[in-house]
Amino acid sequence: AITINHVENSDWAFIFKTSSVGNDNASGFWVNSNGTPDMRLRSVDGTVRALIHSQGTSYIRGGNLSVGTSSNNAKLHLYQSGLSAGVTDMLRIEGNRGDFGATPSGVAILFKDQDTNNPTNEARIKMMTVNDTDFGDNDEGASNLIFSTTNNGTESDKMIITGRGEIGMGTNNPAGYRLNINSSADAKLVLQGSSNPYIRWREGTTDRAYIQWDSGDNRLLIRNQESRYIDIHGNNGGSLRLRDNGGTVRG
Repeated sequence: AITINHVENSDWAFIFKTSSVGNDNASGFWVNSNGTPDMRLRSVDGTVRALIHSQGTSYIRGGNLSVGTSSNNAKLHLYQSGLSAGVTDMLRIEGNRGDFGATPSGVAILFKDQDTNNPTNEARIKMMTVNDTDFGDNDEGASNLIFSTTNNGTESDKMIITGRGEIGMGTNNPAGYRLNINSSADAKLVLQGSSNPYIRWREGTTDRAYIQWDSGDNRLLIRNQESRYIDIHGNNGGSLRLRDNGGTVRG
């Protein structure tokens, strides 16, 4: 064992030096005169590349950090081999508070990219909880994921997935709907497919109705499971046909 005795009111250290002049290029363990220890790793030019501080800010500056592997092409790489079936938590972000109140509160991941003209380009993924009805129901036992983005320099919430599994776009309160789209401008919903895109309604496991665009005949079909449907044609000046089990009424 190596023991270094502390001299009161003076700094002491266990250091590795790359220069014979002072400690400016030294790496090692320090305890300041106030008794606060830290560890510093310096490059040969004296720049502190890693600092672990017991009571202050710690950081790694330059290079990538790997956990569980020596291979790394990212700033942070978490790796675990030999995984079995199921979910493995690779990153944990956790907060703790006395009690949730009427103000939505939670933890978040912040994304930021900027240049000299746009210093506020930010986006967040937030896990929020509230003891009120901001997100639809009063459930402080619910975790609600909220996605926020920046437009014209202002960050705002854009989408929520509630603890109940409802999705709100343009609103943080889906109001009991599985999907609620709210827009201050004209709301637009685009359904795109390579051919014959459709929306289907299902009750349990039984198909009940659908709306489909028939690309081959350039027509819109509104149909239930008994093949009764409205056929809106786009050819020949347009037409509307109401079909009932093979019978046709033209309009």
